[in-house]
Parts: sequence; structure tokens; C-alpha cells
Amino acid sequence: MNKPIFHVVIVLATCFFYAIGYLFDVEWLQFYYRNEYSLAEGRSLEMGGSILPIGLGVLTAFLVTKFILPHTRQ
Repeated sequence: MNKPIFHVVIVLATCFFYAIGYLFDVEWLQFYYRNEYSLAEGRSLEMGGSILPIGLGVLTAFLVTKFILPHTRQ
């Protein structure tokens, strides 16, 4: 397995899945950020998100480097 290509595919696939989440408003493919401010309680910051795109990116990179790239190099 070619590690630099594997890492590039992970990053690109993860970005692709997060972009799909934002473009089509799929909550389980997004990060979210809320910054609320109230005088009584002070400042409140909430961040979170799904790690599903990261897992899908790793799976996609594995499949691409294991099955697709060897066939294109023949």
C-alpha cells in the first residue's frame, strides 16, 4: 500500500463527505458550532459533529488503494 496516496485519499474523501453533509444539510455528516451569549449565564460555546465522514474516508481510502489503483497501473 502506498502510504502517501492513502493519506491523500483519506483527506479528500473525508472532505468530500463533510461537503456532502453541508450541501445537502445532512446532520450526521456535519460539524456544528453554536455560540450563544446571555447576560445572566455568560458566554456559552458548543461544538460537535459527526465522525462518520472520517470513518467513511478511511474506508474509501482503503478500497481505492486496495482495489482500484492496482487495476489502473496494469
